[in-house]
Amino acid sequence: MVSGKFPESFSMIPNRLIRTVQVVVNNAGTVLELDSMCNSPFLRTHATYLVSDREGLFGRACPSCKSYFRTNSMKRKLICPYCSWKDENGAFTTENQKKFMYFCFKAGEEAMMKRVKTIVDLGDAAKALLNNKPAWVYTEENQQHTFSCKECKQYNINIVFNILGEFGNCPSCGKRNYALVFESKMQLLQRQFTEKDAGVKEPQRRSEE
Repeated sequence: MVSGKFPESFSMIPNRLIRTVQVVVNNAGTVLELDSMCNSPFLRTHATYLVSDREGLFGRACPSCKSYFRTNSMKRKLICPYCSWKDENGAFTTENQKKFMYFCFKAGEEAMMKRVKTIVDLGDAAKALLNNKPAWVYTEENQQHTFSCKECKQYNINIVFNILGEFGNCPSCGKRNYALVFESKMQLLQRQFTEKDAGVKEPQRRSEE
């Protein structure tokens, strides 16, 4: 078994908005437990890494509809923002994440077996992965939307998720984001109205606006 062993489950790498979390995977790369606790039943473990992107979000891939999204939610159960499929958080782990964690584990295992200090460049490891970024990051960037769930905030939990398109549900609590989209559009209209009200003086143009 492989798992992360770090002082804090959400520790920060200095000067980077990147987090590390504790995970348990088997030698086939299957995630058995995500955000592992110190009393995990998987006791015989070695250290590996799963790191977020620069915004502190983790890429996830739905095991049902195969859609990709990003979130900071590390709940045991995760909900797909697109099809609402609910499953273990580890089931949403991408293939590249499995390869990345296995690479880190093997490097640590080799260092332990040879009893030598090892420096692992996680940046180079990530760059070596094939198709490490989904195509829509480049081709459909204007269709990406990031939301902060108000339902979760009521419980002092800040859940952020980034999806393709406007409408979806929080991957943590499942709450649909209709109200967030509506509020965002109303705020945009309000700003546009305020700008026109202050900048357009001619009566005919004001009437048209």
